[in-house]
Amino acid sequence: MENQWEPVILRKPKPKTTFIPSTKTFEQKQSNLLDNQDIPKLNLFTKEFILLVINKRNEYKFTREQLAVKCNVKTQIINDFENNKLNYNPELVKKFQTIFKDTFSTVKKM
Repeated sequence: MENQWEPVILRKPKPKTTFIPSTKTFEQKQSNLLDNQDIPKLNLFTKEFILLVINKRNEYKFTREQLAVKCNVKTQIINDFENNKLNYNPELVKKFQTIFKDTFSTVKKM
């Protein structure tokens, strides 16, 4: 008895890849980039306020990690705050005010 079946080979079709060269010139690409004047300034904390909080933290002998736990935030947020990389956050200011029992008169943002 012979095998009546022919073997069937299944193959995936090759994806069609076509390279479309850019028609824009270098100057057109550069004009699409933002100028420094077009970038909006972020609302950051003032340096005086940051120094005030750092001094209060040292006065209370808190580490950054301990202050983060007291504020119920991640340690990275306190690090970013002290390095002036954090946008103005009124909730964080309120947390600092309750922890340090201070009103912080220089809270104004830049």
